[in-house]
Formats: sequence, structure tokens, C-alpha cells
Amino acid sequence: MLIKNRINTCFIHLKDLKKAKEWYKTVFPFEVSSESDDFLMFKMEGTELILLQSHHKDITPLKRLKILTPNL
Repeated sequence: MLIKNRINTCFIHLKDLKKAKEWYKTVFPFEVSSESDDFLMFKMEGTELILLQSHHKDITPLKRLKILTPNL
């Protein structure tokens, strides 16, 4: 089985997306590929960084792994 050595997408859920958008746009020199009131996606090489507005009172970190392989 071939497992690619790469992370395809990174989702970050935030309590205050509006404030986070300003910070990320200032800190990271990446071009914004898509944006709305509920998300922001940066154009990057290989990995997508997507910031999402959380609609939950508390945010609990989730442990998820997505593995891309041509034979599954």
C-alpha cells in the first residue's frame, strides 16, 4: 500500500473568525483563494489551510486523520 507523505487539508475551527482572519492575513503572506463570513481559505502549495467559524459555545479539539492512497 502506498501512503503519500503529505497533509492535504488543515481545518482550524475558531470562536472569533473575524478577528482571526485579520491576524492570519497579517502573519501569513499567502493569497486568499476563497472567503465568506464563515470561512477563509488560503492558497498554498500542497496543503490547503481553511479557517472555519465555530458555531458551538465550546471548541473541543478533534483528532482526525485523512490518508490519501490510490488503492482504497
